[in-house]
Amino acid sequence: MRGNEFNDQAARLRQAAADIRAEAQSDDHAVTVTVSPGGGVLDMDLSHRAFQMSGNELGAAMVDVIAKARTEADRKLSDEVNRVMGVSLPQEREF
Repeated sequence: MRGNEFNDQAARLRQAAADIRAEAQSDDHAVTVTVSPGGGVLDMDLSHRAFQMSGNELGAAMVDVIAKARTEADRKLSDEVNRVMGVSLPQEREF
């Protein structure tokens, strides 16, 4: 691969990583989050249902929804790496 081609691919991947978003919502619709690859929370919406939960319940729902969204964002980034570079990234393990 020549330098220019590699630089072009790297630029496309940087832009894709900056643009990728994933959203997830709790089953009861109390918590909705939008994240970037790696799990950076970009937005979180709490419905009226969230305010009826205990602190522990809300915290657990937030952690769960963030993890679901992060998994989807990371999958999208992996798909983009595969598309641009022809390389498959290993999938993250579930904890």
